[in-house]
Amino acid sequence: MRRRPGWISTCHTMFVRRTDRARLDAFRDRRLRHLVAHAYDRVPYYRDAMRAHGVRPEHITGVADIHRLPILPRDVVQSRPNDLVAEGLDPERLHSIWSSGSSGRKVTIHHTRTERLFLSALMAKGLAELGRRPRMRQAGLKL
Repeated sequence: MRRRPGWISTCHTMFVRRTDRARLDAFRDRRLRHLVAHAYDRVPYYRDAMRAHGVRPEHITGVADIHRLPILPRDVVQSRPNDLVAEGLDPERLHSIWSSGSSGRKVTIHHTRTERLFLSALMAKGLAELGRRPRMRQAGLKL
């Protein structure tokens, strides 16, 4: 049996045990610092955007500093999707989804297999909380 990544195990443990607020806040801030450092070190767009805004990973100590991070404009997602992929990952080997949204211009989002499975699990959990059960019939509407 494969072991879950450490952060998933930590999330599961914290929510199952209903941890106290201070510990949850500390966990959230620690994960944010890790995410910002990863983006700066490995994702070309975020490294360039943070440098242009004078932000370095050590400037972000927690959620209170999130306003310092640059916003990701939609046109960057549309025109430079591969600049949003971490170095060392091949965009051709990632799971890609496309959306045209309200603008009609194609947007490509890349996911690793782990991210795709995690997002699917979150969606299934949300649907279960709304009353959906396994093997229930469902209908979809396309407008």
